[in-house]
Amino acid sequence: MTDTPVKERVNMVLEQDVPVRLIWHGTPFYVDETPIALGRTQPTPDGSHPHPAIVTGWLLRCSSAAGEAHTFEVKSSGAAQWNLASVQG
Repeated sequence: MTDTPVKERVNMVLEQDVPVRLIWHGTPFYVDETPIALGRTQPTPDGSHPHPAIVTGWLLRCSSAAGEAHTFEVKSSGAAQWNLASVQG
């Protein structure tokens, strides 16, 4: 397993403010497990989960249709843009 620090823009597809797909180097990676919210968060009214609309980073375990799997750390750069902070796997 490698841990590669990177600073490149990626595209993310969100449903109800939660990532479901990340596109990296033209390849779609589908989220396999519940994403982990990172950075500035605010709890939901029930207090059990961060409110996804104000999360500033995500840790995503994803795989491609070809079976390539990685853990991506993604940080917000504002204005609905996301940068890849690291890739593991």
